[in-house]
Parts: sequence; C-alpha cells; structure tokens
Amino acid sequence: MHPNGGRKLNHSLKAADHEDAETLLARVLRRLRLIEHGDLELPKGSDPLTFLLSDRRRQQSAELRTTLSLKSLFDAFREALP
Repeated sequence: MHPNGGRKLNHSLKAADHEDAETLLARVLRRLRLIEHGDLELPKGSDPLTFLLSDRRRQQSAELRTTLSLKSLFDAFREALP
C-alpha cells in the first residue's frame, strides 16, 4: 500500500521511444485535467488507469476491483513520473 492509503501503480506504457512516452503523458495529463474540471467522466465501474491510458477507445474497461479516489490516482500518477 502507498503511504497515502492508495496503492502504487506501475504500468508499462509500451512507448516506442521517449517522444512517444511524452505524447502519451501529455494526453493522460489532459484527460486528468478534463476529469478534474468535470468535462470528462470516468465510465462507471471502469478502471481509472486503463481508461486514462486507453485514449477512451475502450468503453468497457477492466472492472474496478478496489475503490480509488481521484486524489489517490493523481498522487500515484505524479509519483510514477520520472
């Protein structure tokens, strides 16, 4: 468990190079801002990480097994940044 009560997330981005990773990071950060401002909603029952990384192509993400607050998601995401 992460010290803030959330869980630490590790996920391979499968980026071909640094530029691809930066592009993905920019898209994820944009989606996080949209969620934070209420312009985008996580589909009910979806896994937040899967949703953020899927570029919204997946409408039926893997089922969420544990509750994850938006704060925990932001904290875990920021901690995973290089």
